[in-house]
Amino acid sequence: MCATDAYASFLEYHTLPFFRNPMLLNPSHIRFKAARSRGPGGQRANRRETKAQIWAKVEDLPLDAHQKALVRQKLAHRINHNDELEVQCEEERFQEMNHERALKIMNDLIEEAIKEPASRYREANSTFQAPSSK
Repeated sequence: MCATDAYASFLEYHTLPFFRNPMLLNPSHIRFKAARSRGPGGQRANRRETKAQIWAKVEDLPLDAHQKALVRQKLAHRINHNDELEVQCEEERFQEMNHERALKIMNDLIEEAIKEPASRYREANSTFQAPSSK
């Protein structure tokens, strides 16, 4: 079993139960990289790679064509030239916690992007009247 297989099984066991909709992110479609976090750290600065970066191809997401178009439109600032949705997290001191948080952020972003806006309607007995132009 290679490192990516072990990490994928770790992902399935530890992170997916926290998602509201675990079907959105499949661990086999996610690319992960750990990097050195920035900021102050005293003597422990730049020693551990705790920053988590994850990428998921929009085309590989289990969404229909309309939902993928919504993701591409609403999250255009997070999609790179390879059509990958990118999220990074460096808030925690541990790589695993940052990775879980990045996955949750990505899942929340996708859910928010594909959510249809609530329909707006005008009340029949509205008391507001536009000022008349004279």
